[in-house]
Amino acid sequence: MNFAARLAIIFAIAPLLPVTFALAMGARQPAITALTGASCEIIATPAGDKTVYQGRITPDSAMKGKYTMEIGQGADGRVASSKSSGTFAAGAGESVTVGRSSLGGIALNGGTGANIEASMTITVGGAAMHCALSDPKDI
Repeated sequence: MNFAARLAIIFAIAPLLPVTFALAMGARQPAITALTGASCEIIATPAGDKTVYQGRITPDSAMKGKYTMEIGQGADGRVASSKSSGTFAAGAGESVTVGRSSLGGIALNGGTGANIEASMTITVGGAAMHCALSDPKDI
């Protein structure tokens, strides 16, 4: 193969090198932006011999998005766990309740369910917010 042919091949594949390198190195996803303009929490309510967990989202302005809520009981959620997800829509200042999970035992006031791990994440577009379990004394 002569020099001109080799040079033509190099110029033909050169534009593909950055893409190939990015794929080989595991191109990173863009960072998730922190969601602002809303508040959220997980509320625990005793109901007989169990505790019911529901998410509450209150946006400052009208908002539509998705949520994922996970509740676990015991060391690292190994005794029992529940996961729910879906969509939500709320008007400005309107509180909406999302998800519903229940676990045996009373999680409030140091009851048998005191070893509860609860988290909820809401996402709107490319922005996300983490929501924690409300302090039982605030319920």
